[in-house]
Amino acid sequence: MTSIGGSLIIGSYYGGNPSLTSLTALTGLTCIGGDLIIVNNNTLNSLTGLNNVTSIGGDLHINKNSFLTSLSGLNSLLSVSGSLIIGSYYGGNPSLTSLTGLNTLSGIGGDLNIIGNPALTSLTGLDNIEASSIMDLYIYDNNSLTTCEVNSICEYLVSPSGYVLIYGNAAGCNSQQEIETACGVWMEENKLSENHVNIYPNPTHGKITIEYTSNGHFSILNLSGQELITRQITEPRTQIDISRLPGGVYVVKLVGEKGVQIGKIMKE
Repeated sequence: MTSIGGSLIIGSYYGGNPSLTSLTALTGLTCIGGDLIIVNNNTLNSLTGLNNVTSIGGDLHINKNSFLTSLSGLNSLLSVSGSLIIGSYYGGNPSLTSLTGLNTLSGIGGDLNIIGNPALTSLTGLDNIEASSIMDLYIYDNNSLTTCEVNSICEYLVSPSGYVLIYGNAAGCNSQQEIETACGVWMEENKLSENHVNIYPNPTHGKITIEYTSNGHFSILNLSGQELITRQITEPRTQIDISRLPGGVYVVKLVGEKGVQIGKIMKE
């Protein structure tokens, strides 16, 4: 068997395969026309056997697999035409620690859901998903998740195309603002000075001037990701009074024609 025109469903919410330990019988499979659903298989600890699958025509749904520690076995997957759902509202994958098996995935056609995976610490593995292919973004109830600033998530949050819901994760990934702040530190190529944005004086005692030749949205955030001041930039030179802010270091973010640009200023 090399292809399936419809869905491949392994287990279900109402009763899985309690003794299933291996998917190696599926090694010839390269294409699934519908959904791939792997749910409620309590002794399955590997997805080896799906190594040659390159495309899924519907959703990819992996949930309630008690001993599954990684997604290795999906290393050839290039596209998912529907949503990517790792965990769900009713119980995630309690032993899943890594998403690195999805490194080759370059696009999805629906929502990105990472929900209820208590041992997951990082979204590394989702780096190569094209941000424009993501619709809604749901990242919540992953108690140990601290690293969310992967390329796909950072680019999506610049200009979300749908609904964003982020909460119940560890510090660093516990809100949209926290992730955006981490993305700003991580995206070194998006320095303000390299994109013809000039902010001065820096350090400042009170007012700053922003010189930018295009329109954009400017914001100042504290180091916890909380947005403190916002302003639309419609003129080549804009002055903002930050005298009411306490002394310290702040993140500045400008969303404009060149995407998101991040920098830091100091208030004395």
